[in-house]
Amino acid sequence: MEPAFADFNFCSIWDPALKMRLPKHRLFRLAYQARQGHRGARMELSDTIDCTLRPAAFEAFQQAHGPFAATHAEWLYSKLRQIFDVLLYERLVILDETTSQKGFRDIEEPWNEGLEDCCLDLGPHLTEEDVQEYLVPEDIERVSWSELVDAVSRARLENRPATLRQWLSRQREARISASKGARGSWGRNRERNQTISDLLGRQIGRERICAELDRQRIALNLPALEARGFPTCAAAWADPEGREAIQRLFSKLTARRNAVKSLIVSE
Repeated sequence: MEPAFADFNFCSIWDPALKMRLPKHRLFRLAYQARQGHRGARMELSDTIDCTLRPAAFEAFQQAHGPFAATHAEWLYSKLRQIFDVLLYERLVILDETTSQKGFRDIEEPWNEGLEDCCLDLGPHLTEEDVQEYLVPEDIERVSWSELVDAVSRARLENRPATLRQWLSRQREARISASKGARGSWGRNRERNQTISDLLGRQIGRERICAELDRQRIALNLPALEARGFPTCAAAWADPEGREAIQRLFSKLTARRNAVKSLIVSE
């Protein structure tokens, strides 16, 4: 993505108008302070995660550096990967060229030496595929980021990756439980949801799914699309905002389908 992506973060505690951006090194500073038991740093880091994942942050990034052919869901997964890397970092290092033996040296608090812009982080990293295994975009509104920050910050260095994955697993389990309760409650959208779920299960491309829905004259019945008057699913897919609404529906149905599969296997 655009190089400014890593520095495009917001905290409503610092700036309720969300105009002031927090650079990536500031996130590492908050993570470091959170590990030292600073409650304020934990609150700021939790709030930053929440604000940065909002659609408004993604739209501001598109306006400032785009437009990019990316959806809010793609923004979420890229940002979550960055945030999890910050929470899990083990060491901060800089390239030391001041001695005869040039190389990297550890630096615990680069912000105290004016070196925060040139430090690198080392430690375990999650891929976007790892994140997608546990979270779907619909989870973002319900999860507790303060719970995550507290748990990982309090954990010992060697236990932080496991602590993060345990938290992620709990979020997936909560979604599965909610999906189990929701089975059989599709109402007027039963045909739509069943058709999409079947096509997703056959690994049909999402654009082709839209075409198939149009062929079968199955309406999406999404308020966000109806308000804009798209005549067909294919027309909505061709529009960036329409595509994002459809992607959210597909992600939700994919999550439900996976939840049902997991429940069947467990049973």
